[in-house]
Amino acid sequence: MKPGFRHLRGLRPDYSSSDHPLETFYIPVLSQAVHLDRSAGYFTSQSLSLAARGLARLIQNEGKMRLLVGVELQEADVKAIERGDTLTDVTSNRLTSLFQKPRDEIEKKRLEALAWMVAAGTLEIKVVLPRRGSGYFHVKNGIAIDRQGDRIAWQGSNNETHSGWVDNYEEFWVSRSWESDWAAQQVGSAK
Repeated sequence: MKPGFRHLRGLRPDYSSSDHPLETFYIPVLSQAVHLDRSAGYFTSQSLSLAARGLARLIQNEGKMRLLVGVELQEADVKAIERGDTLTDVTSNRLTSLFQKPRDEIEKKRLEALAWMVAAGTLEIKVVLPRRGSGYFHVKNGIAIDRQGDRIAWQGSNNETHSGWVDNYEEFWVSRSWESDWAAQQVGSAK
């Protein structure tokens, strides 16, 4: 049987920025995962390049990553919807504006990798739109599953961005299915 989450040494029940969670948590977990569900208010393609070593292993494991992310509509977007533009068109335009011409070769490669993952079925991204009277989708959690069916779930303050994993002061808490009922109860959203 291939190694899984139980073989990861040094996993903690909680992390803060001082623990370097990208290196000590996220990349090792991605490396053993065959499935990852991640909810984050904000997402950037740069976060995928930060975790590239882990994502490469997820892909080698024939795994899949699903992201549920928020999109911020500007006042002009809301007015366009009120004028009769479709929500699909407005959202598409907003997302397209986020991925305009790459500023440099590195950004171009990130976007190419993102497009390849989507085309290959390795990455699925769904966008949560605000409803009238409701705020921005700002949930931040994740559930990863390994080949043995073990799960690691986390919840806290970090977005799926460079700032969320590296720059900001963030905290999150971790549960493991073989040690806690909480992670096992989260399974429904990971299938």
